[in-house]
Amino acid sequence: MWKLSCLCLIGCVSMDATSDVATAPSTASWGPDVRVSNTAANSTTVFNFGRSVAASAGRVHAVWWDEDATSAQVYYARSTDDGTTWAPILLSSAAKATVPTIAADGDTVLVAWNQFDEATQFTVHARRSIDGGATWQPEQTLTTTGRSAMAPVAISEGRAYVVWGETDDPNGSPEIYVRRSLDAGATWEPPVKMSSSYNSPSWVPTVTAKGDLVLVGWVDYQDANEEEYLRRSTDGGVTWGPITRMSNDGADSWAPSIAVSGNNVYFTWFDRRDGGASDVDVENALDDALELVGLTPTPSPPRDPTIYYLPLFMQRIQMKIQTLMAAAPTWVQNGGDPSKVQALLEIFQTKMYQWMVGWELYFKQSSDRGASWGAETRLTTSTGLSQRPSVVAIRDEVHVVWFDGRDGKPNDAGSNYAGYTEIYYKSSPDQGRTWTADERLTTATGDSSMASLAEDHGQLHVLWTDMRDGNGEIYAKAATLR
Repeated sequence: MWKLSCLCLIGCVSMDATSDVATAPSTASWGPDVRVSNTAANSTTVFNFGRSVAASAGRVHAVWWDEDATSAQVYYARSTDDGTTWAPILLSSAAKATVPTIAADGDTVLVAWNQFDEATQFTVHARRSIDGGATWQPEQTLTTTGRSAMAPVAISEGRAYVVWGETDDPNGSPEIYVRRSLDAGATWEPPVKMSSSYNSPSWVPTVTAKGDLVLVGWVDYQDANEEEYLRRSTDGGVTWGPITRMSNDGADSWAPSIAVSGNNVYFTWFDRRDGGASDVDVENALDDALELVGLTPTPSPPRDPTIYYLPLFMQRIQMKIQTLMAAAPTWVQNGGDPSKVQALLEIFQTKMYQWMVGWELYFKQSSDRGASWGAETRLTTSTGLSQRPSVVAIRDEVHVVWFDGRDGKPNDAGSNYAGYTEIYYKSSPDQGRTWTADERLTTATGDSSMASLAEDHGQLHVLWTDMRDGNGEIYAKAATLR
């Protein structure tokens, strides 16, 4: 019997001093995989809208969380030899702390994470170091409602920013908030609301800062469809411009990553538009099988921006499969042709597979610091899913990593992709106009996923979650740009 599970992978600032320097395109020369964590628990890096790795002042910084049946803890490690060796330490103090993100600027390192307990529910916590990760100041609690989660951070020129999703009331939908610090995370100003979709969810935010330019991106459901949105400040977070819709298609668009170099801003995400089947196509294919055996299927309701479609869609699919499996034997006993049911189920399975793995990466570029944007560029064309891009920029160059399912075969549900995704990389030498071929970075047995990218002084650093050791462990890889 076909089994279904959800694949969740559900003002002016002067240009950089080097931004106008014409240089030959760089080539990334990647070193070996380096194991960073080593515990019995599952170690996991954050989703791509936050960063798990940062690099500054010749140091590389990594964060992740370890989780077992009873606890979850945030860990930090740094490398002072370009990612060759690492020294992990425990950073959180609560019984359940997850999804840490990191940013670094000079000697300042800032980490934020989700914390959960029965009394306060979800809150955002942070710690900072002002000596390059050698020592850490006490933990801070940045939110108090108990309904706050997913908190990427950014630092630039002494100003720090943290964004998160928070429901305004217990029964409401999440909205995006930002807090600013003028002293690199020592103290924080009150929260400012970024989104305004009210009864529809706004979630998975990201934040990037460069000088006085601050950009906050997120996914919003106000269009009864998941789309990318952006808001920017050109005065270091004092004021914020209007909300800009970044994607506009009939399929889900998810989890942005943003990079800045000079006046250029680069925006990446992953999108389901190229999968060959929508959720409507999937359900219609199953309804055809139900009608064949004499049943009248319940039609799918129209999309409602106040109700996220995915959980109800999954419930309907499961119920319709169960109904079909119960009715089909009697229909066959009464003379129905079982091969016809099987043929329709195969069509359904094909469409479900296409829908679940049909994610590809997309990219947009702005040459005026996010005031206006060029056309979308599709970055991947893969036989499997391409998800969770993480982007950095160096002068006119753009570098992207992600995980990709083109090298393996998922199980019959198309959803258990362990041992099937690998980390990939590509770059553009000319602000995203042209791109190199996709380069596979991992080859070990086991799923490699949730990659995060950082750069510092001509080096790239990628951190990811890897299953080669039988449980989730953290691995890193570095490249010298030549």
